[in-house]
Amino acid sequence: MSYFKREPATGMFLAASDYLYDWHILNGGRPVLLPDEDHILRDPFIIRTSDGFYHALFTDNWEGKTIGFCTSRNLTEWCRIEHIPLMSHHPDAMNCWSPRAFFNRDSRTYHLIWSTGLFYSNGMIENRIWTSMTRDFIDFTKPEAFFDPDYTVLDAVVLPTEGGYRMAYKGISTSYGSRYGENSHDYRYVMDDHDISATVTKALRTCSFRRPGSDFVGVTDPITVHESSAPALASANGRIFLFYEGGINHSNHLLVSDDFVNWHDETDLVNFPDECKHISICECPASDIRRIW
Repeated sequence: MSYFKREPATGMFLAASDYLYDWHILNGGRPVLLPDEDHILRDPFIIRTSDGFYHALFTDNWEGKTIGFCTSRNLTEWCRIEHIPLMSHHPDAMNCWSPRAFFNRDSRTYHLIWSTGLFYSNGMIENRIWTSMTRDFIDFTKPEAFFDPDYTVLDAVVLPTEGGYRMAYKGISTSYGSRYGENSHDYRYVMDDHDISATVTKALRTCSFRRPGSDFVGVTDPITVHESSAPALASANGRIFLFYEGGINHSNHLLVSDDFVNWHDETDLVNFPDECKHISICECPASDIRRIW
């Protein structure tokens, strides 16, 4: 598990678990990676490639067109941080948040995905999920839109499975005259002298796709409480694990499913590291974990 801590702490921290429930803090509780000057380090994500290297991606600024990137062979010694200018071609791009990556089995490439908000002429900023592909984490394709459900979407993460790909994300949508109950919050607005009620939903949703570029299917209604974010997906023993932050206190939770449709809460069974935020899960050899145990 990689994560960062609640402010003012900074950096990327690691924890390990054999079965995704009882997490042991690594490196003596010290960060394994610190941000460089004039940048932040939030929302870290680690992916291990077939050559044994670990690649860390993270949000490196609140506003900007880059994502943070760093590589390690052993999880303890990291190369110099780079800032990949993924959205430099787009004049209206406002941010690059919560980068993640997954392996495309068909093309043998890695897909980076992240959320970017575009500034429109009407003053609105709408975040959608974008993607860029790479084979070596050196050269990257020109970014293109990946997922646009016609409402604000953040924190997308993809889990490759035997039958395709599963995705979880934070959706922020506004509806008029309808409610999602505990998944939403009600507001009242005055617009052109009319009193308008609206329901704003900030919760996690899921969907699936057969291969990158194919249609997204099974897009769900919200499956978590209002103010949920930062999903992390993992699989073990035929089950899918969905970690996330939820509720007013943004505490950590765990949902588990056998079919990616029906979920049950196993939060009470998990020993999370203190103050961990925006976790991600990466499967690692035991030898690499022992090195920083």
